[in-house]
Amino acid sequence: MAVKLNDPFSQVHTHSDNQRSVMSHTLSFAGHVILVTGSSRGLGLAFAQCLASHGAEVVINDSRKSERGQATLSAIESAGGSGI
Repeated sequence: MAVKLNDPFSQVHTHSDNQRSVMSHTLSFAGHVILVTGSSRGLGLAFAQCLASHGAEVVINDSRKSERGQATLSAIESAGGSGI
């Protein structure tokens, strides 16, 4: 049995004919600075990239390898995001 997860960035509306349509919400973190721990790999990287794509200035944090943190920051900036 497949489990269907709710997407916080969309909303499902049910019509009278039981068809569903998905309407995207505009989510903006513009003007916010967000610290993402472990942001150079795995889930932290995914969160950092997602938040940056929605306008946040992301503080990159990786206590082990500064090269990975710098690579994450470069990737975010090359995609048009902002980070420290």
